[in-house]
Amino acid sequence: MPTLAEAARTTAFSAPLPRVARQILAAPDAFTEALAGLDLTGHPDWTRWTAEAREEQARHAALPAAARTGAGLPATAPGTAHMTSVIAELVERLPDDAVHTFGAGNHCIWAQRYLPTRVFPSQLSMRNGSMGYSVPAALAASLESPGRLTVAIAGDGEFLMDGQEIATAVQYGAAFLVILMDNRQYGTIREHQERHYPGRISGTQLANPDFAAYARAFGAHGETVTADDQAAGAVERALKAVTDERRPAVIHVVVDQNIPLP
Repeated sequence: MPTLAEAARTTAFSAPLPRVARQILAAPDAFTEALAGLDLTGHPDWTRWTAEAREEQARHAALPAAARTGAGLPATAPGTAHMTSVIAELVERLPDDAVHTFGAGNHCIWAQRYLPTRVFPSQLSMRNGSMGYSVPAALAASLESPGRLTVAIAGDGEFLMDGQEIATAVQYGAAFLVILMDNRQYGTIREHQERHYPGRISGTQLANPDFAAYARAFGAHGETVTADDQAAGAVERALKAVTDERRPAVIHVVVDQNIPLP
């Protein structure tokens, strides 16, 4: 039997994929009423396929064994940390009902791959790839569900678009954590430039502020991480500010531009 990865490439699944048998044109309310009388129990022939898919997903979502120390990860430039190490410290401390938000950019891959979604809804984002969603969404989620921990995973370019909403959070008592990946560039756009116009990057490099100081200026908690061994303490203190002091917190993670993805 092929692995899930092989099946995805060759469509050689052990059981045939479902095919569209007919098209339905109906009003949503009429369609929903019709569903009530249907037997929607699982298809027995899909059991092995879904089990394999779940196993593959769990393998892909597992953090590297030594992620919290940075051991085994690619070498990173002096004065920078691995985003993976910070995420590993966060995952270790996340409650089962945590909510996480993210916008658009390479930083989202860490959230999509490693942050668990054990209850619904847990992951808030958008389908059209627009930047700037993470912080406002975290603000709204923390006010809507104050009993749940809310974490935003943001890039530096995205945070510069509406990070000032930290002021709104402080004003209205919205307590959430922002993990801010600072690679001093619009990373995804630069990748496209490098792919299509090698050596001709344009308008994608950023001159960033001290984001931790920026957060503190609004009355939020601010931390800066420039090495892997700083990650645990920063996450611990930031979560304490969110859960015990009920104020927003920002962890400014300075990363290597040459490590754009997990």
